[in-house]
Amino acid sequence: MFFSLDGKVAVITGGSQGIGLKTAQRFKKAGAEIVILDITDATETADGLNGMAIQADVTDEASIQKAFASVVEKHGRIDVLVNNAGVGFDEPMLEEADFKLFDKVININVKGVMNCMKHVVAHMAEGGVILNVSSTAGLVSPPMSSAYNASKAAVISLTKSAAVELALKHIRVNCLVPGTVATTMNIGTPNETLAKYINPDARMCDPEEIAAAYHFLASDDAKFITGASLVIDGGQTAGISLGLVDKLLSE
Repeated sequence: MFFSLDGKVAVITGGSQGIGLKTAQRFKKAGAEIVILDITDATETADGLNGMAIQADVTDEASIQKAFASVVEKHGRIDVLVNNAGVGFDEPMLEEADFKLFDKVININVKGVMNCMKHVVAHMAEGGVILNVSSTAGLVSPPMSSAYNASKAAVISLTKSAAVELALKHIRVNCLVPGTVATTMNIGTPNETLAKYINPDARMCDPEEIAAAYHFLASDDAKFITGASLVIDGGQTAGISLGLVDKLLSE
């Protein structure tokens, strides 16, 4: 079977909804043992996948150490870590920046990723895989998103650093760089309308399409891929959308 995850133990942070949930479901179908690590109680979701739920805070070292120890106690190891947990908020313009908000975004989106990477390595054997999630906001920096943009650019950089450092341990580290994804954070918001114009493909990305990329990168079929940032944006960062050109010309 191509892209088999048979017998692999996969920990998915933020796995109770959205991209994380679709990833957990897809990994289960590919044969993985599923562990959902979430700030909320994801027991019901994990039970539906015959998996394990752990309530933990990705920004807290003791919480993550305890969580990973629980996984190892049950499964003996961790083969795949999907660093999916993250946040985004409405932000003011730069000159009105709220540093409490800035610190919160950086703490979860950057420190959370670093914290989980730091503590999972001790529980991974050769062939382990770490997958992070960035955003096209880390490449093209939309306005009124300074903290979010900075956090997602940092994830790309952290991914490269970790890939280089962990190569001798034969642990691969990659990240996905999605455009606007059809999750509850975007459906019914201006982001949904905007996606129809800024993407040449004229739509938002389906969470299942992100899960599919995670699936491939988690599998042994991708064992020569590390330090990569895979952009999944319907062509948004490739060039200006003809739909946007038509809209501008018609106004």
